[in-house]
Amino acid sequence: MSTFFFRIRQALFLASVAGLAACGGKFNPAEPVPSQESCDNPAPGSRVMVQTQARPITSIACTVMKELDLRSAIIQVSVDDRLVYATALGESAPGTPATTDMHFRNGAVAMTYMSTVLLQLVDENRLSLSDKLDKWLPDLPAADKVTLEMLLNNTSGYPDYVADPGFVAATRADPLREWTADALMAYAFNKDLIYPPGTNWNYSHTNYLVLDAVIEKATGKPLDEVLRERVLDPLQLRHTTSSVKPDIPPPVLRAYTSERGSYEESTSWNPSWTLPAGAVMTTDITDLRISAEAIMSGRLLSPKSFAAQTDARLVGFGNPAACPPGICRTNTESAHYGLGLPISGPWLIQSPLFGGYSASIGMLPERRISIAVAATQGPQANPDRNGSEALMFAIARQMAPDKPVPLSNPTN
Repeated sequence: MSTFFFRIRQALFLASVAGLAACGGKFNPAEPVPSQESCDNPAPGSRVMVQTQARPITSIACTVMKELDLRSAIIQVSVDDRLVYATALGESAPGTPATTDMHFRNGAVAMTYMSTVLLQLVDENRLSLSDKLDKWLPDLPAADKVTLEMLLNNTSGYPDYVADPGFVAATRADPLREWTADALMAYAFNKDLIYPPGTNWNYSHTNYLVLDAVIEKATGKPLDEVLRERVLDPLQLRHTTSSVKPDIPPPVLRAYTSERGSYEESTSWNPSWTLPAGAVMTTDITDLRISAEAIMSGRLLSPKSFAAQTDARLVGFGNPAACPPGICRTNTESAHYGLGLPISGPWLIQSPLFGGYSASIGMLPERRISIAVAATQGPQANPDRNGSEALMFAIARQMAPDKPVPLSNPTN
């Protein structure tokens, strides 16, 4: 249940891993790529393009997988929208190698899809970021003060239902439960706002439940149809589908986690609480990489809206001391938020984590380097550490050593 900033705070560990990618360490970048794309055994469907920068990625990936005890990793890297590296490492299930065509959950990547859709509606003059919620949802708390922009950049003050102790206990007790929006809203609004709207910053899944309702009112369509028409179909994301059910289309990358104490399979855990219905999705590594290339270059937005989605206006904003411990954060250059899109130095990123699955995308827009990683956890993995993000950061340091994803201040 880690948030973006919580996961970034784990970056002290990445100092050693990222150092390997930047400086050598346990591998020699001059060595040729292994003839079989696997740390121990060949993985069907793996392939490496001949490109100098990409050659050490397998060694980097194997190092990170060992350090973090990742069960599997599926990776694609592109430059100028041209695939330069693709592989699958490790196992899906015991005795079943991971492959590059396997499907997995994409989690918060759909938050970026949602923010893109809202900004498209801004481009079409169907709504404004300055709209107050009382124009769309007048019965919500502080609807006369919260704007759509505050929902997108997490400054609304709405509590995150994921942080509610009762909700945490309920999901741990029954990870197969299918959650409704009303049940989630009940946890979100059983308490006062954390702070007056627009005065602080806290990561909140609640904002996206509210945004779902706004998008559906503005378009007159359910969210899954809106995302299909405005994002998935235009980008030809043929292997990305919406469903609140736990089923994943075959072939399936299976997940395991120690989140509840013992190491258990979590492939069938119900993701219905993670995002609004319609934004709960599964995907494959190709669609994930294309999402980075397109969304993180502003392909679906006007230049003005893309600039707003990726600007750094929140750097320096947010006061942890004004909130309960661990809730609010100060945005920094190395970890700040745009509009539905986390930003780390020169990189745009998104790194969801759920039930043993993690899937990260990153793009360096100035060089059009895009990275997509999906990973699953081994029995000794820290269930709260996003292994795909660590791997993506290390690959970023290989692909652009002078423009790495920066390590954040761990006190934030």
